[in-house]
Amino acid sequence: MVRPAEEKAKGKRQKAKGKSAPPPRVGPASRTRRSSLLTFDFCLLIFAFLLSACGPKVPPVKVERDPYAPFSTYRTYAWLPPLGGVEADLFGERARHEIDIQLVGKGYLPAGDGRPDLMVQTEVVVVERNADTIGDFIRYGEAGGTKDLFTAFAAGYEEATLTVMVFDAAGRQRIWRGRTPVALDAKHRVDRAAAGIDEMFKTFPPIGGVIAQ
Repeated sequence: MVRPAEEKAKGKRQKAKGKSAPPPRVGPASRTRRSSLLTFDFCLLIFAFLLSACGPKVPPVKVERDPYAPFSTYRTYAWLPPLGGVEADLFGERARHEIDIQLVGKGYLPAGDGRPDLMVQTEVVVVERNADTIGDFIRYGEAGGTKDLFTAFAAGYEEATLTVMVFDAAGRQRIWRGRTPVALDAKHRVDRAAAGIDEMFKTFPPIGGVIAQ
């Protein structure tokens, strides 16, 4: 026969066995550190999304000009073979066509069989890059890149730099150079290269050598 006191004690022991161990206590410093890391990761994801969704409207360009070149004396131009090996014609005839449009729009004419005042040449260089920093990822997005931050960091991407060079035909000296980067995974990359050409030629001197303000 089991006494009531023994039954009560047995019930307490069984109830105690069914309880799980209390979770370890987390100090205020640990909770703050974990919360900060989660906030940083979330902000980074939002920032990367905004960068990929809101690309620049104008392709980035870099232009260099010889300040002593006598642009007021130039009237005609001719083409030199493109540089860049197998990648020289990456953007096809579209790039050359856009350059022709820009030069003729500035008043210059193809030399034909005559002696040109200017010689024009293009170069395409393709390199592999990684978005190791936020700044790298921003530049990748400016070049038209479409990969997300983590893919651009881990797998990398290919970027082509299209360079347009103009030489003084008589002195055989480069007097002007414009560059624009184009990510090879960019949507409509040929159109993007053409837009970069249009942008860089905004600072190319017209016939007479004076750029309208």
